[in-house]
Amino acid sequence: MGKGFVVVALAVLGAVGLSLAGNETSNIGERIREARKRAFMSIAEGDFKSGIKTLEELKHEFPTSDRVLTDLALAKHLAGESEEACAVLEKRVEAGDCEGYILRVYASAALKSGNFGAVLKAAERVLAKEPNDSSARAVHTAALFELGAEKKALKVFEDAVLKGDDANILRYAVVYFLKAGRINSALSAVEQYIAITGSADGYLLRASVYREMGELDRAIEDYKEAVRICPCLTKTADDMIKDIKKN
Repeated sequence: MGKGFVVVALAVLGAVGLSLAGNETSNIGERIREARKRAFMSIAEGDFKSGIKTLEELKHEFPTSDRVLTDLALAKHLAGESEEACAVLEKRVEAGDCEGYILRVYASAALKSGNFGAVLKAAERVLAKEPNDSSARAVHTAALFELGAEKKALKVFEDAVLKGDDANILRYAVVYFLKAGRINSALSAVEQYIAITGSADGYLLRASVYREMGELDRAIEDYKEAVRICPCLTKTADDMIKDIKKN
């Protein structure tokens, strides 16, 4: 995922079922809730080191808290340390019954680290209880694509574009339409994603689509728009623009 997508940190919290407010206040205290909030604000600003350090300190103090454990895994995943994120949650996932948000974070990290079988298992556990969970459906579909069931996966993404109302699946649809060489489909998906979310990562994604189309001026404009929405992306966008101009 890398620093280009740090802006989605808070959006990912919602997608996987985590909350900075949550209902954990009565369990681990207001101080812990505020520490979690600080950690993810640091990550959203691109300061992974500080965010992860805060969460590791919480884990040391509250080693049995599923919420803190999952926060730490998500932070590592967003920092590009997806294998470490999986390792943080692996024992908890294998222990048996656990909350959907744990499985969602684990599945997302496993997808990034290339453990597609683990993605399917975790996502299917979520879907067995919550069949309409779009976050789990999105990573499950992505894993199917990676495992060779491309036609089946693309059909799910095509249906998502037709409905045009599910940001979780649309975001993955952009990525996998690009992988399949379906540039126009990717453009349709990302434009719907931007219409729903208005998020900086949507503009980063559309810039990637424009680059594939050879529409480099449009790509540059989208990188600039991403920075306007989220200034922490300035370095990432500048690097991308330099790469375009260099080539």
